[in-house]
Amino acid sequence: MMRWFCPRFAGGFGGAGLIGTFLGLLLVIGLLVLLVLLIVFLWGRISHASAKGFGSTQTAREILQVRYARGELSHEEFKRMTDELKDAS
Repeated sequence: MMRWFCPRFAGGFGGAGLIGTFLGLLLVIGLLVLLVLLIVFLWGRISHASAKGFGSTQTAREILQVRYARGELSHEEFKRMTDELKDAS
């Protein structure tokens, strides 16, 4: 079988030539960099979320103390909630 031949494509770089090859390489490298950055970003969000929430070792009383110290709870609310915790134990 006879192969189609054109001197313009004889270099093996395709229709865009050497510049197109380098641009294609830069595109692939850029996509790989974006993929790595996306993985790092998602990994950071997952690890940050797990550190904040699930598996927390704080007790309910410690959480109340932190909320009271931040000013999220009044003295009466704090006292009532700690009394409820004592009653529940």
